[in-house]
Amino acid sequence: MIRLTPEKLSFHFIWIFGLLEMITVPLVAWFPDLTSIGVKSPLEGAMVGFIGIIILFRILNSILPRLRLKIEGQTVTRISILPSAVWNTLFLALIFAIQKLVCLIPFRSWILQEMLTGFVSTFGAVFITLFIYHEMCKNVLLIRISIKTSGSRYTIKIFSILTLAIMAGVYEAIALPVILIWQKVTADVVLVAVLTGFTGGVLGCCVVVFYYNYIRFPRLFLNLEKMENEKDIAILQNQ
Repeated sequence: MIRLTPEKLSFHFIWIFGLLEMITVPLVAWFPDLTSIGVKSPLEGAMVGFIGIIILFRILNSILPRLRLKIEGQTVTRISILPSAVWNTLFLALIFAIQKLVCLIPFRSWILQEMLTGFVSTFGAVFITLFIYHEMCKNVLLIRISIKTSGSRYTIKIFSILTLAIMAGVYEAIALPVILIWQKVTADVVLVAVLTGFTGGVLGCCVVVFYYNYIRFPRLFLNLEKMENEKDIAILQNQ
């Protein structure tokens, strides 16, 4: 078992999260025009979560070697797409479900309401998703998220659930009021959603990365299992 505990977060996360929101937020705005699915319903969240991660990771995997991220001195070349998309399906469905509950609480300020909604929904969704991930991945290899390097393949077994949930909640509390500006326009809604998604993602991630890197914050950790059994490697090969 390999334990990764980054002392600092890479600044690459800032543009990656900007790109993620730039992909997913327009989908949220666009889907109701194509289907009968309601805006920000759990079903829409599930669909956007699945499609968004597939698009993002296809882009990301094409440039990962250039980012020079390393595990045990080996360059990371690929992150498994399908398991990541499945878990993000659950994650975004939970976010939208929790947001509908939190929005029932009245606030005079819409900004404070969206910040609270963003923090509570994302904290809860991360916590629940990672807890289920831990329990299910103990015995089911196929649904683990795997990371391929230039010489090895690893699967993620354990995340620091509480730390990640807090950081994700802070991220969404900053990002969501900016992202939801698209709901206040009547023309070029999808284009505005692209802009607000990217801006919100960048701002939210900037705050988290700066706070983690320069102000005292509990350290993240990931426990990775190195795959050395040929049968296990073959199972993960096409993810």
